[in-house]
Amino acid sequence: MKKQMIKPAVAISLVNEARGGPFVFWDDLAAGCQRAAELGYDAVEVFAPGPDAVDSGELKSFLEENRSGLAAMGTGAGMVKHGLTLTSTDADQRARAIAFVQSMIDFGASATSRKVSITKATSPRWKFHSTIMPRSPRCWNPTS
Repeated sequence: MKKQMIKPAVAISLVNEARGGPFVFWDDLAAGCQRAAELGYDAVEVFAPGPDAVDSGELKSFLEENRSGLAAMGTGAGMVKHGLTLTSTDADQRARAIAFVQSMIDFGASATSRKVSITKATSPRWKFHSTIMPRSPRCWNPTS
């Protein structure tokens, strides 16, 4: 059996409130995609303030121009920028958090695929950070 290697991806943050967080590139999505490709990364994670902060057609173009994939759409801005949490005791806040995550799922699907799954990761700076991971034969696969 052939051993599969994980392909590298790098994060691009468009969220000013996340400065100092675990991101390599900041502010400029086009430049981040280009530089990631120049450095040999196979894909990028986009950490955006919300789904309306990035045009899905533009993102598709940046990825195609650089022969890159979309590894993930970060949803941690729901907490970092908007103060939303899926674990709030306030039902209205949970509903807004769910709506935010759903909007990022929809954006990720429109930008790259029809299927997405959600994973969560923690950060020492923020209590909760979730990531939307595209899953489709047309999408970036970390092992292929």
